Amino acid sequence: MDNIFLKIASKELPSYPVYEDDFVYAFLDIEPYSKGHTLVVPKKYCPDIESIDAETAVAVLMTAKKITIALRNLYGYEGTVLHQVNGEHAQDVRHFHMHVYGTLPEPVEHFYKTLPSDPLQREKSFRDISVEISEYIASREDVM
Repeated sequence: MDNIFLKIASKELPSYPVYEDDFVYAFLDIEPYSKGHTLVVPKKYCPDIESIDAETAVAVLMTAKKITIALRNLYGYEGTVLHQVNGEHAQDVRHFHMHVYGTLPEPVEHFYKTLPSDPLQREKSFRDISVEISEYIASREDVM
């Protein structure tokens, strides 16, 4: 199956991981709305919410909770957005996934536009954020 999210979750394609368990793989969005914008994807194929089983759905939601706690504590976000869409024409990738990203009280510039234009510096920024979030989740009991 030619599914970019399944290839990322199985590590056939590179990503900036923040969390992984038996059911889900969470990694940074490469066009982040805000710092730490993460995608949570099931490791098994689920095209949309209608096809996801309860165990996987719970794993996605609990992972979104962990990431929410990490983003709010690391970056001081006032709130977070859990964004999920369904349908062939609504999804960029036909695989159930949830976006998790932070918000501030006032509008800010799309974080993607603030990243360095140099590819090596941009990659370092993504790596640093990935490590920061994953280490936070791994070290804290309050994200369980």
